[in-house]
Amino acid sequence: MATRRVLSDLLQIRHELIAVHFAFDELGKHIALTPSVLHQLRAVVLSAINPDPRLLERFEKEINELSGYDPFLAFYLRGKELTQAVHTVFRSASIADDKLAALVSNAQEEFQEAFLPHLEEAITHTSRAISWLLWWRTHRLLRNTREPMAEAKQLAARLFALAKNANVPTK
Repeated sequence: MATRRVLSDLLQIRHELIAVHFAFDELGKHIALTPSVLHQLRAVVLSAINPDPRLLERFEKEINELSGYDPFLAFYLRGKELTQAVHTVFRSASIADDKLAALVSNAQEEFQEAFLPHLEEAITHTSRAISWLLWWRTHRLLRNTREPMAEAKQLAARLFALAKNANVPTK
């Protein structure tokens, strides 16, 4: 059962990362925001969409439980240092300097782009450890959801509407 919970958490993390990345790409295309404001807005949205603040703690506990059933998979997942990587993506400090905020935002996006393949590899290994049928379903899900989901499009539209209502200049 721990393996299934780990897989569920990994899929949730991936879903949130893709949705936020898409929403802010769309927002940046249409609204002129300073890098510091965009960085702070991203931090607020990331903390707001993470419904379970104990996700990382729970994930670590599940990997420890998994080590009793499948030590090789637990070792593999720990080796990926997913907990620290997720913590880096979902936690962000407030930055007032526009140049520094732009640098941090760009670095965070680069990190996210580099992290996503490792996350998907961990998802694939975890699903394969459960069953071949689940692996196939997960493989199809990963392949078909690299494009933005409806929720990400809705988030982008809501952010755009909020900015428009606040009279933020558009591009």
